[in-house]
Amino acid sequence: MIARTAICLALVAALSGCGAHLRMGLDAREDETVDGQLLLYFDDSYLSQYDIRRSLPPREAQSLPAGSVELIELAKAVENYPRPPAGTLFSRPGFRGTQVKYSNTPVAGIWPDALTLKRDGNEYKFSFPLSSSESHSKSLTALSIEISLTFPGRVIETNGTVNGNSVTWQYAADDAKPSALTAVACASAAAAACPKAADTGTESSGWGWGWWALVIAGAVILLAAVALAGLRLFRRRGQQTGPTPGSGGPPATSPPTKPTSTSEG
Repeated sequence: MIARTAICLALVAALSGCGAHLRMGLDAREDETVDGQLLLYFDDSYLSQYDIRRSLPPREAQSLPAGSVELIELAKAVENYPRPPAGTLFSRPGFRGTQVKYSNTPVAGIWPDALTLKRDGNEYKFSFPLSSSESHSKSLTALSIEISLTFPGRVIETNGTVNGNSVTWQYAADDAKPSALTAVACASAAAAACPKAADTGTESSGWGWGWWALVIAGAVILLAAVALAGLRLFRRRGQQTGPTPGSGGPPATSPPTKPTSTSEG
């Protein structure tokens, strides 16, 4: 967890790409809190469309306080997306954005206007719709997205990439994206607390159709082997037993007798 958080915190130092970007790394705990951070940032060329100096007379534009234009541009860009929690504005060469850090933060406070992460019994359920809604005018599908979410227990179901107890979603701005990023995972590291039926989608006994097919195939093979062995034994006995008298074989004969001699007179 420490290594993952360290990587997440280093995201600011490795900003790249054009347009609007979302980077987020979260570690969910069993007590319904998270650690990590969120970055929503934009490159300078993207933000230039919100330059207010274009609509001001030259004198007024020049009299604006230093840095105010950049802040206004950033604020206007962020307004088009779900409002993130209060964070820290940051600026790097070519990029500006907002950074939100989480430490023992309740899951309900991650990004209330954009995503949900909630515990339902022994499961965590995550949903992050990407389509536009009443709360924001732009679809989040236009963002480049990199999100990593680590759960206390194993991942049960998701449309992301699974690595151990972690799920990642990574899309470039022009990539086709699902309508929502979703995941379901065990809310506890204890194996006994994790739903067993989720492994196969069948009853908890684990006897799915695959097991029954193997059992039936084995029984058929065993019966065929027994039948073949019985047939061979029957043929072998028939070959060893010859014909008996009176059973249709040649008739028995007795040895010939010598003729008796007689004297005349």
